[in-house]
Parts: sequence; structure tokens; C-alpha cells
Amino acid sequence: SLPFLGLTYQLWGTVLFLISYLPILYRLYKAHKQIDVVWALALVAFASFTLMTNMHERYIYPLFPYLTILFAAGFVKIQSYSIISLIALLGMYNFWFTPRIEPIVSFLSFGDRFMPRVLGFLMFAMFLNLYKLYNGYINHEK
Repeated sequence: SLPFLGLTYQLWGTVLFLISYLPILYRLYKAHKQIDVVWALALVAFASFTLMTNMHERYIYPLFPYLTILFAAGFVKIQSYSIISLIALLGMYNFWFTPRIEPIVSFLSFGDRFMPRVLGFLMFAMFLNLYKLYNGYINHEK
């Protein structure tokens, strides 16, 4: 509910989600292959997790079946898949620290919990990267 440039963060998240969602929906309407549906489901799951507010780390789970298919089909590289998986794992671990592994707890607690914010930014960068891959796929298919 906090304002940023005159709008709440929640409204910003909704606007950014819609900006990413509407082109996906339009391209899905024009789609002719099943892989286009997989791309759309992966991006919508990732966009909602990354851009919407009040998203718990467990809400990234719907991304992984579709991301796995895109990886197996050769659209997503192992590096991207691994980074997204690792950040998601660290995000889940960040809430409970169970089992307690001190080096990871220290890493995530560093500087008034600065690292979860950095990991969130990296996850956003990974979303942008996946969206860029999707745009490259779409442009290649034309």
C-alpha cells in the first residue's frame, strides 16, 4: 500500500504484470504450436511471481514444469534453469532456515537481509531474460 511515484506498489505490480501479460495473450491467440502454450504458461507463472506483490516463494512452483519442458526442448539453457532453481531454493530456505546451515544463514542475513533483495533483483533479471528468449523464439518463428 506504500506509494511510489504516485501509485502503490500493488498497482505498479499489476500494471507491469498486465504489460507483460497482454503481449503473451495476443501471441498465444496467434499460436499454432503446443510449445507456444508452454511458453505462455511459463511466462505468466514467472511474471505473476516476479511482478505481483505479496507473493510467497512457493508461488514460483507453477513455473518449473513448463520451464523444465522448455529446457528439455532446448529453449532454456542449463545455466538459466539452474540459477532460477537456486534462487527459488534460497528464497524458500530464507523463511525457515531448516536445517540450519550457518554459512547460508549468514549469507541470507547479511546486511539487514540485503541478500534476499539482491536475489529478488536477480530473479527479476532472469524473468527479463526468459521474456527476451521468448521474443527471440517468436521472431524466429515468423
